[in-house]
Amino acid sequence: MNQAGTAPSFEALRDTIGNAVPAGAPGVREAVALEPTGSLAAARDPDGRLELFLLGPELQPRLATVRERLVYDTWAGANALRFIANRILLPAGHHIDAVAALICTELLTHGYPQGPLDAFVKAEPVIDLVLTPATQAGHILTGLAGELTFLAALVDAERSAAAEHVVAAWHGWRPSSRDFQLGPVGVEVKTSTTGASTHRIQGWYQVEPGAAVDGTQETSLYLLSLGIRWLRHGAPGESIEGLLEQICRRLDSQGADELRDRVTRYGGLTLELDTEGGAAQKALQRPFTVEFERLFDMSDPLIKVPRSADFAEFSHLLPDSVQFTVSLPAKVRGDRNPITSLRSITTKVLGLARA
Repeated sequence: MNQAGTAPSFEALRDTIGNAVPAGAPGVREAVALEPTGSLAAARDPDGRLELFLLGPELQPRLATVRERLVYDTWAGANALRFIANRILLPAGHHIDAVAALICTELLTHGYPQGPLDAFVKAEPVIDLVLTPATQAGHILTGLAGELTFLAALVDAERSAAAEHVVAAWHGWRPSSRDFQLGPVGVEVKTSTTGASTHRIQGWYQVEPGAAVDGTQETSLYLLSLGIRWLRHGAPGESIEGLLEQICRRLDSQGADELRDRVTRYGGLTLELDTEGGAAQKALQRPFTVEFERLFDMSDPLIKVPRSADFAEFSHLLPDSVQFTVSLPAKVRGDRNPITSLRSITTKVLGLARA
């Protein structure tokens, strides 16, 4: 690893981290040391995500957010050199450089080079504090990418009709019982970057039909599981900004302005678009590729997940407090459940909505 500058101030750390370049190939990195002893280092993977390395003994995080981000392993550096370290993987984005610099500053303040175990224990609450917003923002942008992917596909499928009624069916931009409500058909969109249909379920309303957004009775509920992979900036792929403008081209000026306004408020974030409607935040321009699309009919008895009726006898349980994670298989019932490919999915959903 290359030695960095000798002044471990926040500003110096941020500048050094900002100079780290994406690796040319998976699994190999050009790590740069962040302080004289080389106990802290930074690199970027081929997709531009920041890797922060804490060299030394294996660390044992106590907090869930830190534990999810920390991996102890042997890593391949440049020139076939290998090193053992605890790695914290962070999202891509210039603002993440400051997050990493703050983490390093806290570790160095507590003497990480001289006593890594004790310093980590003292620094972990601050690490958790700065990682949590970055993690949540990443999840929110992934969710937005998935929902706009489906919305763009619905708009594209309705070539012979006005797009406004399809865009109006998108409710996921705000707190709502459904991400999409097309008449009596509800669709919950869950987007994953793990390569599997593993998703967090916030309540019964996401796995069983109920009251539609407008209060009428739903006839169908589907869970659309999308798998995406974020790419490094400059790589060919789709983007949130690109999908937004693709949809806006089908709308009149008022409809386009309303959609852009909804996107800026998605998930409680304050996303910024420039005056021309393009992305003012680089995160909205980051490319991604869709790796799978699966539309699950949640009424299928072969889908074994908890239902509200299963907990009816628990009189002391608050029903709205139950949350859980599902891991749905690639095949439930042949080619009938789930339905795959966005074309088949939009055909199914729009056909039911018109029935």
